[in-house]
Amino acid sequence: MQHRELIPVFHMGARLEKYQSHAEKSMQKILENGNLVLGDSNKKFEKLFADFLDVEHVITVASGSDALEIAITSLGLPEGSKIGLPANSGGYATLATLQNRHVPLFCDVDEISSHPTLDSISSLIQNGVKAIIVTHLFGQAIKHINEISLMCKAAGIFLIEDCAQSHGAEIEKRKTGTFGDVGCFSFYPTKNLGALGDAGAIVTNNEELAVRIRSLRTYGWAEKYSIVIPGGRNSRMDELQAEFLSSILPELEIENQTRRTIAGKYSLEIANPKVSLPQWENLDYVGHLFVLRTASRNDLMKHLDENGIGHGIHYPVPDNEQIAWKGKFELSESLPNTQKLSKTILSIPLHPYLENKEVSKVIEAINAF
Repeated sequence: MQHRELIPVFHMGARLEKYQSHAEKSMQKILENGNLVLGDSNKKFEKLFADFLDVEHVITVASGSDALEIAITSLGLPEGSKIGLPANSGGYATLATLQNRHVPLFCDVDEISSHPTLDSISSLIQNGVKAIIVTHLFGQAIKHINEISLMCKAAGIFLIEDCAQSHGAEIEKRKTGTFGDVGCFSFYPTKNLGALGDAGAIVTNNEELAVRIRSLRTYGWAEKYSIVIPGGRNSRMDELQAEFLSSILPELEIENQTRRTIAGKYSLEIANPKVSLPQWENLDYVGHLFVLRTASRNDLMKHLDENGIGHGIHYPVPDNEQIAWKGKFELSESLPNTQKLSKTILSIPLHPYLENKEVSKVIEAINAF
């Protein structure tokens, strides 16, 4: 392992080093069989990931963003429908909503968990949304996701789970992505289950939606050159990505546990009154990010820079404040917690390739701040 001067939030070099042989074997297999897009390796990964999640259908697509866009398209909502969602999840669900010519209706989140509350979900429903998108942010399952699902079913609206950061997170002995009508996953290289480039998947237990989604990812075809569903596109996963993901899937729960172990050490040993720590419980958290809250963010970032410790902000600009989207959304309520969090959150290094001395250095630096 090469010497590291900076402790990054995520260390791509260490990950590629660990999985180099998996990547080489995957590439060799694809070169030998000559099938490059949406073939047997995709079918294999779809089956393996479905078994892992205990879900009926997994449909691979080209990216996590495509997963969200196609999932919304598959619902068949009238153009201009209101879709409810929080404004603190990086803009991905909002962009997918706008790409489908619908109207984002934003709700506030809990200041501690950064997730929507049951009251905020109720407000969205009362304001006439046709679907709700929730994000299991930072790798933590929404603790009341089952209640949200039941509320949506009672109201006759769709629920989409954005699971881009929560691969393998469990709550009530069910994995994220299996509570809503559809679940959307990104396999971007920095995710807990990351490919060698862009890749994504949509999961569902609804047979009718599964058929529509499979058609939508390939132009809306019923069969080759026969377009039967509007809104289709070319969103197919490369065979290399599927083969590689299949090869590393058995490592996911091991790496998730390593992330939890590091997060547990942070939670136990970081003791600085200037920072607040995330709250989590065992399997409901897969440690995609470890996000502090502090009123002294700029000073803390400068302090971490001086100590060679990486950091990030996930995310600094709420969706309702993005310049490109002014006038294209509505608010179901004021968003004071969303605004406050955008100014106080800070991600510190958390990944399964951190060395013990690096973890200790992060803790020491924050406690010394």
